[in-house]
Amino acid sequence: MLKKLLMLTIMVLMPLATVWATSGVPKMEAKELQAMLGSPDVIVLDARASGGWKNSTEKIQGAIRAASDDYQQWKEQYPKKATIVLYCS
Repeated sequence: MLKKLLMLTIMVLMPLATVWATSGVPKMEAKELQAMLGSPDVIVLDARASGGWKNSTEKIQGAIRAASDDYQQWKEQYPKKATIVLYCS
């Protein structure tokens, strides 16, 4: 009974944890990004799985494929003053 209750609690709280974790992440509309594209201060990273990246015909122009596992390296790889836009689908 305790195991079932614990599993139910986890199942209920897991989606909420995702919302809580991302609530502080700024989001933007496509028009906002479109206005920023081409600026040397804006870096667009596509964090889709490599298969999704390779097989997709829809990519943001100028986006760089960035493995999400390598997020620790991003801070060393890109200028600190740059605006980094991260997307996946």
